[in-house]
Amino acid sequence: MKLEEEVKKLVSLRFYKQIYIFGKKTSERMSTRKMWDYIIDMKKEFILMKRKVYLLLREEKYTSL
Repeated sequence: MKLEEEVKKLVSLRFYKQIYIFGKKTSERMSTRKMWDYIIDMKKEFILMKRKVYLLLREEKYTSL
């Protein structure tokens, strides 16, 4: 009970309905499989390529260092 009161002090009022999600018991529970869970099959010749998420402007590249 005391822990719940401490959590409510830290969390915004608009998130009170979702506090139960972060409880110890709920967070340790394994989620159940749903019909919309899909398997992603990779082809054997697939090569993972790491790329930048977005390109930066020249000014942004040098100012972020």
